[in-house]
Formats: sequence, structure tokens, C-alpha cells
Amino acid sequence: MEAFCFADCTKSFFSSQLSKRTKNFNMESPLQKMLPSDLYKDLMELSEAFSEENVKKTATGEIPSWKGFRLVPPFTPELGKYAYDNWSLKEGDVLLASYPKTGTNWMMAILRHLLSNDEELKLIKQLPLSIGLLESGSVKKFNIIDRLPIKRRMIATHLPAELINLERWKKENAKVVYVMRNPKDQLVSFYHFAKKLVSKNPGIGPFVNNGWDVYLDNAINGVLPSGTLPGEWYPHHLLSWYKHKDDKNFYFIYYEDLKKDFKKELRQLAKFLGVEITEEKVSEIEEKCSFGNMKQEISSYSNDVKMFQTANLRKGEVGDWKNHFTVAQSERVDAKIKDCLGSTDVTFTYCL
Repeated sequence: MEAFCFADCTKSFFSSQLSKRTKNFNMESPLQKMLPSDLYKDLMELSEAFSEENVKKTATGEIPSWKGFRLVPPFTPELGKYAYDNWSLKEGDVLLASYPKTGTNWMMAILRHLLSNDEELKLIKQLPLSIGLLESGSVKKFNIIDRLPIKRRMIATHLPAELINLERWKKENAKVVYVMRNPKDQLVSFYHFAKKLVSKNPGIGPFVNNGWDVYLDNAINGVLPSGTLPGEWYPHHLLSWYKHKDDKNFYFIYYEDLKKDFKKELRQLAKFLGVEITEEKVSEIEEKCSFGNMKQEISSYSNDVKMFQTANLRKGEVGDWKNHFTVAQSERVDAKIKDCLGSTDVTFTYCL
């Protein structure tokens, strides 16, 4: 089965696109006001790599893998390898780890509002998508991240724990937040996400063009590339991280708990991060990170983020899986989850 990936652009393509973008870019943008010119130029190159035009241009190739783990396209082994050997977050920074479509974008928004001031948030919204994703973009982005005027940094990853140099990151006293979502809603969310991307990236078609039943079989039998070994899927990814649940630098949070009592969960998360938060700030973050507000704010982000956020944000509900699963399919997923996570205290909520 063929999948899609994003190859690097040629220098000439980058040069022509950068010229067009710089010529038409609003000179009052936060990026140009807050960053030195060389850093701005590098950021524009990273942004163009994820533009819709470039996605369509470069959407061919094999599924990337590293140490046998098949990565979620367009992520690349080179970035993960470089980070493992040469780069780390520092004290106060946060790594957001997750399996695809388990609440990553929602938690990214929550963490940014907890960690960043208003000026930093304005800057973050204009940054290329790959700046916020560990295994995406090019190696030069790590130098960019280290030079950004952001006090407490946050970066997300879909890699399993085995591919992160956790011992070094813990020595730096970086924090790790892992967000969990019930696997049935995750499966539905990824299915619709992939279908939206087919028009922009035809290479993803084989995963979803044969309908829900075929997609579900491939997903739970570990055929799809998802940061896992062949034959593995979501519960295996979760388990790789959950082995660290008793580590003081790790925090695990359920998507459904946030939906059920956002303020309570936010206060607990803020405490873990060492962030003092008022009740007024709690209410403000709840409003700004609501599903409706996040959809309205898509237009305020950089162009490459807009493209993926449009596909990312669909319903954000708990229990939508009931509109897709047969009884037999639901029971199959239950059995798969029990087989992998039955010895843990992980308990999913499937309806609210």
C-alpha cells in the first residue's frame, strides 16, 4: 500500500517562492517586527515546505521509517534522529506527546495559553507548522527554535517514547504531557482527517478510498503508518509512554476529562507545569480554547497551519464513533484494547 510523504523542495523552488512571499508579506506582521531578518528568511522557507502548492508538488514516495517504526507522513526520520542525538528542550519547556487525532491540536492551544504571554502568542500563530512538530521540517529549524524570543517553549510529537532521548530531556528537567483519547473516536477522527487531505495529497487515498470497513481493519491490525511497528497501533504507542507514568516529569491527561470538566483539568495541568493561574485566567483559556473559537481563529494563523487546521478541526465530540461502528466492530476494538492495555489502569470514556 502506498502512502504519501513530503520531499524537500529544491533550492530554486524555495528561492522563487520566498521572493514572492517576502514581496507580498505584510510588513507589520509579528514575525518581521520581532525577528532578525535571517531568522525570518529561514522561517519562510520552512513555511513554504508545507504550503498547499508544495504539498501537491511533492506528495510521492515511500513510508518513512526509523528503527522499524513507520512514521506518520509527512514526518521524517532525519528530524527525529537529529533531535535524539543533538537537541533537547530545556527546563520549563514542554514536550506534548500524542498519537494522531487524540486531541493534539486542542492540547497545543491549551499549553500555549498556559505557557506564553500575549506577544509570544501573536508570534506563535505566525510560525510555520513544522516549528511546533518535532519530526517535521528541516534540521535548520532547531537553531530557529533556540533563537525564538519565547521563554517557555512547547513542541509536539507523534513519535513513540522509544524514539525520544528521554533520559537527556529529563536531565534538562523538561516536562512531558501525553494526551489520551478513546480509540473509537480516534479512529473516526483520523478517517475523516485523511479523507479531507486526499484532494490536497492524492497519495493518502489508498488508506481511505476503499471505505470505512477496510480502513478500520487496516488501522486496528497495524497496517497504517502511525509511529508504530508493523502490526501495532494506538494502544502500543500509548503504552510506550505510559511506562513513564510514575515519573515526576510526566503528566497524562484524558481528552474526555477535559470535555467533562475543563476548568478542573486545566488547574491540575497548570499545577504540574508550575504555572500560577487565576480563576479569571482559567475562564479566559476555556473560552479561547473552545472548539468554536479555535475554528474561528484558523484565519489568524500562517498559511500552512491554516491548511492543516481546516482538516484537523471537524467535530471534537465524544461518542461520534457510534455513527460509524457496527456492534461487531466495536467489540473487536474492545478486545484489541483489552489485549494490549488490560494490565494497566488506563480507562477510556466512550460516551459523556
